[in-house]
Order: sequence, then structure tokens, then C-alpha cells
Amino acid sequence: PLSEDEIRAHTLVVISCIENKREVYAVETIANKQIDRTFMFDKNGEFPSDAGVIPTAVRNFFNILEAQSAEYSMKVTHLELYNEEITDLFAPEECSKFIEDKSKKPIALMEDGKGGVLVRGLEEEIVRTVNEIYKILEK
Repeated sequence: PLSEDEIRAHTLVVISCIENKREVYAVETIANKQIDRTFMFDKNGEFPSDAGVIPTAVRNFFNILEAQSAEYSMKVTHLELYNEEITDLFAPEECSKFIEDKSKKPIALMEDGKGGVLVRGLEEEIVRTVNEIYKILEK
């Protein structure tokens, strides 16, 4: 939703949701030409072959592991990075930005020493199947 400042400035709404149809409607203006796009949310927890990056990557992870008959365990986290602020999407809403439990470390971006980045302090969920991850995404 628009912020109060955006409403006062009469900013155009460029994203809207039609929940009963599970659609997101986006309006984009390029070179003074308005382009309307509609995106469907995947339904019934099943993802089509042309699904997005996350469902495709998840399916590929499990396909590779199962093809190798590998023993594995997998934990997933889910975060939002917006305006340089990290929100843990698995944490209860009232705890996602402010850690009240002093035994928990605050969410922090850190270098892993190998040129990569890791995020410390996120809630994790153990998953065993593709469908478990899809249910988490739906939630």
C-alpha cells in the first residue's frame, strides 16, 4: 500500500491485488506509454513447468538429490530485504524486526570469509519434500 506521503503526493498506484482471482495487476509507464500486466498466483500448491525461480530451484534441488540417492537434510529460511532492513518472514510479525528474546542474536548480514554473504539470526524450518517448501511459500 501507498505510504501517507505517497497519498499526499497523489502517487499513482502501480501494483494492486485481486485476491479472489489470485492475481497481481501491475501498471508500468515506459516512454509515456502505459503497459498493464497481470500475474497469476500459482493455485492448489502445484507449480506449472513455467513457474518462477524459487519453485523451479526447489524442484531442481530435490530432483538432483533424489537422483543421487543422497542422504540429506535441508533447512529453509525466508527473508525480505527492503530499504536496507532485513525482515525474517518466518518470525512472528511482532518479533520479526525487534528481537525481544535476549538469548537470540539479532538478524545481521555478515561475510562468510569466502567472498560470500550470510544472514545470521533467521528462523529456520526443516523440510523433507518439495511440497513442504511449497506450503511454506503459500503461507
